[in-house]
Amino acid sequence: MERNRVLDDKQVIENQAIELQSLNEFKNHFFVNISHEIRTPLTLILGYARRLKDQSEGENARRYAHIIAEQSLNIKGLVDDIVDLSKLEAQKFVLNEVSVDISHLLRKIYTHYQGLFAQQAIELVLDIPESPVIISCDAELMHRAITNLVANALKFTPPEGITCLRMKIADNLTVEVYNTGVGISSHDLSRIFERFYQAENTIANSQGSGIGLAIAKEIVQAHGYRIRAESVPHQYASFTITIPNHQVIPEEIPQPASLTSSQSPAAHSTVPGLQPKLTKRILLVEDNLAMRKYILGIDALKSYEVLEADHGKVALQLLEKHPIDLIITDYMMPHMDGLELVEQLKQKEYTQPVVVITAQTNQQKKLSMLRMSIDGYLTKPFLEEELLLTIEKALRYDDARRQFLAKELGFSESPLTTDELTAFNERLQAIIDENIDNENFAIADLCDQLHLTERTLYRKVKELCGGTPAKLITERRLIRARTYYDQGTYKSTRQLAMAVGFKNSTRFAEKFRTHFGIEL
Repeated sequence: MERNRVLDDKQVIENQAIELQSLNEFKNHFFVNISHEIRTPLTLILGYARRLKDQSEGENARRYAHIIAEQSLNIKGLVDDIVDLSKLEAQKFVLNEVSVDISHLLRKIYTHYQGLFAQQAIELVLDIPESPVIISCDAELMHRAITNLVANALKFTPPEGITCLRMKIADNLTVEVYNTGVGISSHDLSRIFERFYQAENTIANSQGSGIGLAIAKEIVQAHGYRIRAESVPHQYASFTITIPNHQVIPEEIPQPASLTSSQSPAAHSTVPGLQPKLTKRILLVEDNLAMRKYILGIDALKSYEVLEADHGKVALQLLEKHPIDLIITDYMMPHMDGLELVEQLKQKEYTQPVVVITAQTNQQKKLSMLRMSIDGYLTKPFLEEELLLTIEKALRYDDARRQFLAKELGFSESPLTTDELTAFNERLQAIIDENIDNENFAIADLCDQLHLTERTLYRKVKELCGGTPAKLITERRLIRARTYYDQGTYKSTRQLAMAVGFKNSTRFAEKFRTHFGIEL
């Protein structure tokens, strides 16, 4: 009887655990869905507030519009915290690593926060090298982590204080956010990265969600970097991200033009230097009528010819009837969503650049899109300048790709067949596949077989694939590893790593988990 009671209790506990897990998943799903619903109207509020500020003549009207935009950004921060919290609890931080100029990223954060610090009479100092410093990271998540540290410094630096955002290269690459002020007590310092924990202080008591630093730590550690906090109470606090030098890419990779905060949120909606051609035709696919009207109302976009569709099926019909230079599509739509549309575009051999706009922050969905070689991925709420710069860059790269195919490979510039578009990639992939199990196969070997210099190889791969040769090699290795994994060809992680040319099985397992969400 006692044994039966124990077994019954065990079954009750297991059932309760299943119910709690189900409830937790429902909660996370609810957070993501409600955040998606908030982002679209938030985009419209921010966009029209900026236009109102630019066009208003009265000082009060401009001030009120600025307050609306500022508070909307605060709401966006809360929404981001909710989504990030759900990701933390579900352990769904998935990295999309690309080559990023960390110097440029820090300048972007600095210019965005400069005005906010000035409003509170706080000096914000930027101390970074002038030359590019390239690392491999998820640009969006790393931006989020450093932004959280800077926002934290803004809350806890008193008027007339100093906050410094600096980067140093010595034994390792370090990014530090330092601020004078109340500092952090030794008791609080040991718990500062815990979720929902807020240190006792006299400046910003109870402000914020209490998860910003926890999110920053999760992001940093997911990259294999380190983060630490130091402080002397009533003097200063410092947060330092350490990036091992072996994860810094030595080659200077040219970065595309990108948005600075001097263009936002109060800048005029026309981006200086953008000269869109009247001959370019854009297809806008968006089911929300208010969002379509907002995008169509962007001044610089009026120089393009824009066709409209409210879902993917209508977009495909328009593509059959009209020549299109670029496609802008929402992700979530009825009848045929953005992902299905992009899949159809690839199947039907359409080659136009595609820019995806979404309220979703799900990294797996983003990766699904990026693996299909889209040209831009913007998350609502976005800046008008951000959209315009993405369009301009995508069109410019498309023109460069066509010119390259015509000049370097002898392909006709228009029309381009699928064979012409994929020929160079196929040559690259064939060589990589032949050497897939060679752990010593490197960029130099690829250059030798293609009879190209490293710089020329990088330029060609960048123009055709949007990535680097090293990323292409890693991608091919991981794809082959997934095939072996599905087939059960190898029994151990080490054997699987060696079969696809990875020297370090631990590093391989991390890459495999990040890429496919599968623990080996």
